[in-house]
Amino acid sequence: MNKLFARRPVMPPVFIGVLLLPNGMNQGFISVALGYTLAQHGVEVSAIAGLISLRLLPDTWTFLAGPVVDCTLSIARWYLLSVIGAAACLMLLAVVPLDSAGVAWMAPLCLSLGLASTLSTSATSAALALTTTNAVRGACAGWRQTGFLGGIGLGGGAGLWLSTHSAGPRVAAVALALVSLGCAFPFVLVEVPRIAREATVVIAARAALGSLWALLRSREGILAALAVTIPAGVGAAMNLMPAVSGDWHASATLVAAVTGVLGGLACVPGCIVAGYLCDRFPRRSVFLYSALLCAVGEAAMAVFPHSAPFFTVFVLTNAALTGLAYGGITAIIFDRLGPLGAATVGGVLSSLCNLPVVVLTVVVGVVQSHRGSNAMLLVEAGLGVVSVALYGLLTAIWRAKPVIEPPSAVSAMI
Repeated sequence: MNKLFARRPVMPPVFIGVLLLPNGMNQGFISVALGYTLAQHGVEVSAIAGLISLRLLPDTWTFLAGPVVDCTLSIARWYLLSVIGAAACLMLLAVVPLDSAGVAWMAPLCLSLGLASTLSTSATSAALALTTTNAVRGACAGWRQTGFLGGIGLGGGAGLWLSTHSAGPRVAAVALALVSLGCAFPFVLVEVPRIAREATVVIAARAALGSLWALLRSREGILAALAVTIPAGVGAAMNLMPAVSGDWHASATLVAAVTGVLGGLACVPGCIVAGYLCDRFPRRSVFLYSALLCAVGEAAMAVFPHSAPFFTVFVLTNAALTGLAYGGITAIIFDRLGPLGAATVGGVLSSLCNLPVVVLTVVVGVVQSHRGSNAMLLVEAGLGVVSVALYGLLTAIWRAKPVIEPPSAVSAMI
């Protein structure tokens, strides 16, 4: 009996996706289900974009959450606390008025959801560093984004369907809260080694920051930090598709299916393919090519006719391409994680990675309010192409120094 239920020491890549599912679900609920509902109640797109940005903002603070996870409670406890906090915020959102007056109450709850998600992300990164090898980090990245982006589809699609076919988004919020609590089960099946804590939190923090300093003073570390910061392959405009779906004459049912469940499913092949490609090819190259494809997809959506069929095609296509880019960027982050200070290093890189998501969501929201949906798509696509080109130029100029091996004993005798 004990052998049957023995906890395994290695985390299967698919479990990483399960642990990130709650983060995606609450983000999908905010950006899709709540965003669409508020738009139907006359709330401005810029205000909806502000709520989405508040949910995303704490993702840029992961560098603060990382040392906390590295230096204090166990990884499993931090993860459990974070999903409990996220579930509580979703339940509170269920009682807020769905109008312009309610936006003021929603703002702190969206921010709190982001904080809970930030802690769970740091805990997941720390668990991954202690239970996987670098050889499978690409696969882990692919499944991580499968869980996250698939969660966005589930939280958005199922949330919107429940919102429009039942008692409203309140039922959806409660349902997603309960599902989030169940996503902690991998910690029941996998034995995550306890991190050897130093004598004091200060000493432990110094050790974690030492790992970060080692990363940021190397060429590979700096290029990784820059790669996750460029505004490419972000898919910020896709976050606002439910709010602007009227420009493509899409019905509520179609929006729920395409931006929700189908969109989440469309992300899965891209995430998984990118993850396994990153285990075979240079991880930065996989990301850069994926980001260029994302730019092409968004530009094409702006150029082609605005109708419900094209809305379906391009939202699903861009979901798959965003999955490719997200899988690649996550593999770059996971590639830099070691057993010491994993949450800190991963937190800093994740914070940098989420910075362009927050900024671009606000930017494209403002562009859409003033210039329309086509301009929104073209602005993000143009920024992606320019940033990839500049990054490629930098890597071409800044070549790695050749490794000079010391002469062997035989050559020394000669």
